[in-house]
Amino acid sequence: MAEQNEEEKSNIEPGFKRDLDEIRKKIEAHFERLASSIEILKGKLLDQLRVIEDIYDRDQQEHKEALDNLEKASECLETNLVVNRLREVLGNSLALFETEKEEIKKKGKAEKKAVCVWNWELEQSLENICSVDIKSRSNTGNTEVSNVGVDREDQTNANANVITNANTNTNADMNAHANTNTDIDVDITGNGVETFHNNLVNSAVNKGNGLGEMNCPTSLVVTATGVIFAADSNNDRVCVFLPKLDYFFHFGDKITFGKMSYPRGIAASQDILFVSNSGSDSISCYYLNGEFIKRIGTGGSKIAEFKNPEGLAYDEVDRVLYVCDKGNNRVQAFNNKLDFKREILRNELVKPLSIRTNNSVVVILDEGETCLHYVDKSSFQRTKDIVTRGPEGQVKQPTSFEVSSEGSIYISDPGNDCIAVFKEDGVWLSCIGKDGVLELPHPMGLAWTREGHLLCLCWNDKQQLLELF
Repeated sequence: MAEQNEEEKSNIEPGFKRDLDEIRKKIEAHFERLASSIEILKGKLLDQLRVIEDIYDRDQQEHKEALDNLEKASECLETNLVVNRLREVLGNSLALFETEKEEIKKKGKAEKKAVCVWNWELEQSLENICSVDIKSRSNTGNTEVSNVGVDREDQTNANANVITNANTNTNADMNAHANTNTDIDVDITGNGVETFHNNLVNSAVNKGNGLGEMNCPTSLVVTATGVIFAADSNNDRVCVFLPKLDYFFHFGDKITFGKMSYPRGIAASQDILFVSNSGSDSISCYYLNGEFIKRIGTGGSKIAEFKNPEGLAYDEVDRVLYVCDKGNNRVQAFNNKLDFKREILRNELVKPLSIRTNNSVVVILDEGETCLHYVDKSSFQRTKDIVTRGPEGQVKQPTSFEVSSEGSIYISDPGNDCIAVFKEDGVWLSCIGKDGVLELPHPMGLAWTREGHLLCLCWNDKQQLLELF
């Protein structure tokens, strides 16, 4: 019986193995076909992915082109608004001078001749403004905005000529004022900006955010033509005034590109205005007509990064912009294209707020140490320090400073509502604003006019821009 079972098993085993081999071969063939199908499917998926990537790249390019067109349209719109404002201001000035001309005719031929010259200059300025034409054209379904009727260089020159022509009118008045007595005769004729210029007082600006109004201005600069640019900090803009403190225009608050954010410091070259934005930790530059050029910086402590940037100073000879990087306890230097050059006194300063420069030195006001640091421009090493606390520490909050042609140092002190005056060697001289004659509520930025008069921005319920002695 056992032999029979062994015989049957030996007969079954070869057939079973053959069946297993056939099944294995079928399974292997099936897996080969499946692998081939997977490779084919993979190739198709890769082809579809490439098509999707091409569509995405094309959409991105179209989106970028649309953004570029929108940027051009926005810049052109801003230029158009500025042009319209200039037309309005110059038109009003012409009407005003027509009225004044009739009164001046009675005072002699010399004054009559001066009025004719003023009229001609204003008419020329208005003609330059009116000649600017905003053009637009359509191309392949996309709206493109062309440049303003002249190229950028010509446009800048035209606007610079407008500002220059509009301000040459004041030279005769300035010379006449210089010959009057030196006593301050306060005659307030309105609210806002009061000009204490010997016995002359003008009023131009109220507190607010409208045309010709300011809210907590912090710094100012006077250009070579006498035009005044003031950082209107709480309104996120810069206000522009003519030499006699007549409001001209403002910019920086309602533009898409180059919008300011709590501007604190301000400086100017012959054709470019630099602004420090404490709210966005950046530095912006504009043409003097308000046209945005570029912006650099972000929050941080690396090169070309800022933390609460404050005062600015531009060296016209070396073409260097100095920035008080208050939060990083240093000063940074850039060229006129805002390319980084060097750091100055890193970790040697406490709170650098204001800065000035001349042919040989850079002078830095450090609020934290209540002193001025003099830095040699060739070695960038400190040469001397002048303590500016005054007798018995009377200077509480030094914010801005100016140095006169005689070397006297004027420091605004909003903590005491006055301007402290020191000799060149740091010896205390006097305090302007506490003599009962002139009030200086919360004085901030200081700047010299072309005629050597001191301008001072002040804070109170009425925003004041004072022109002193």
